[in-house]
Amino acid sequence: LDLPGQIGEAIQAGFSTVKIFTTDITPSRKGRMVDFGDIWETFQVLAANNGLGVIHSEDNDIVMHMYGKLIREGRTGFENMAEVHNTLSEDVSFRRVIRLAEKVGAALYMMHVSAATGVSAIQEARRRGVWFDLGNGRTGHLRWDIAEKVLKDGFLPDTFSTGWTPEGRAAQVVDFPNVISKFLLLGMSLDQVIACATSTAARVFPVFQGRG
Repeated sequence: LDLPGQIGEAIQAGFSTVKIFTTDITPSRKGRMVDFGDIWETFQVLAANNGLGVIHSEDNDIVMHMYGKLIREGRTGFENMAEVHNTLSEDVSFRRVIRLAEKVGAALYMMHVSAATGVSAIQEARRRGVWFDLGNGRTGHLRWDIAEKVLKDGFLPDTFSTGWTPEGRAAQVVDFPNVISKFLLLGMSLDQVIACATSTAARVFPVFQGRG
């Protein structure tokens, strides 16, 4: 099975995103996790074809270890969820995935950032020169309180986008002017939002080169 070749063909056909899980999430969902060797191969295809990796990133060893521990202790209620899907898991996994993407040159959309350790990994990548896009293709994909706090902390997006996913292109699409308006409302200047939508995007995405 030539999976890398098929991914490249799918991207060229207009399916520009690949969803990747670094964990099975729960013991009952075996088969979701993608090994890092395969992630590496996939990132190379994404980079070569201007695709986007959509990443659910947790450390599977830590997650499954904690599931086993809590099951043995009889603590399987939802109130213990944070002990399983914990900050260390996000810290270890985010750093590994981001570093791999940096080396290959792949673009990523990091889903479900829920811990300060994950945010720190992203901030460190920004200081190393990694650029960040804000993709708001569907309702529910942007929380006002989190966006406000991130901007207040000085972490501004480099570019804006909408409709990264097939679902985003087919349902609940948030149009591009709407995305721009949100960040004007959140405090970015007109010059900043225009740059995110035009000149900076033209430097980041090959398809836009010469158009910003």
